[in-house]
Amino acid sequence: SRIAAILADPRSPATTLIATPGGGIWRTEDAGISWTPITESTASLPFCDLVRDPSNVDILYAGTGDARYPTPDQGVLRSSDNGRTWSASLSFSNSAVCSLAVDPTDGRRIAAASDDGLFLSVDSGATWRRLQNSVFTAVSFDAQGKLYAARLGTSDPSAGPLGSRASLLLTSANGGATFSTVVLPETAGSAGAKTTHVALLARAAEVYAAVSYIPADGGS
Repeated sequence: SRIAAILADPRSPATTLIATPGGGIWRTEDAGISWTPITESTASLPFCDLVRDPSNVDILYAGTGDARYPTPDQGVLRSSDNGRTWSASLSFSNSAVCSLAVDPTDGRRIAAASDDGLFLSVDSGATWRRLQNSVFTAVSFDAQGKLYAARLGTSDPSAGPLGSRASLLLTSANGGATFSTVVLPETAGSAGAKTTHVALLARAAEVYAAVSYIPADGGS
């Protein structure tokens, strides 16, 4: 099966978890020599992302679904014992939940991204609300709890064409009540290009964005 996410354990360099779209979540405790499935008792085996609460490393969140084969009723599973047991998934998306982030300042706040939009939970994944309706590919929190989210397109005509660098990256400092746009710089060949994916990483006070696109001239 394909591997959708890899998650290290900060307490042991030999322990790693992987999430797969077809075969559940697996753990190795001997640096990859052997692997054990840890989601055999869950209702969902396709997984698209896996993250750890930075304030409590025993708490894990797993986004369900397969990005290549969308199916309805996807959500997020939670484990409070490092993957030994998992909660039931609360469905809130009809697309795979392929990007998750936990607020390092408040572990109850989890952001989720899917083709159905941007979602936020403020109660450790018990309930979710939709913040935005666009197609979102990535979410991340910085060290101060500021939320960043990457989207592929918007129906707002003032933001320019779909995938424009002026509308790819949103940020919110008030828990998703309001958002502002971070304009990403154009690169050679990116003007008028169709964006296919955006990846995000917020670390301390810095934010990194990787943009995949098809140039307007038809190149690769």
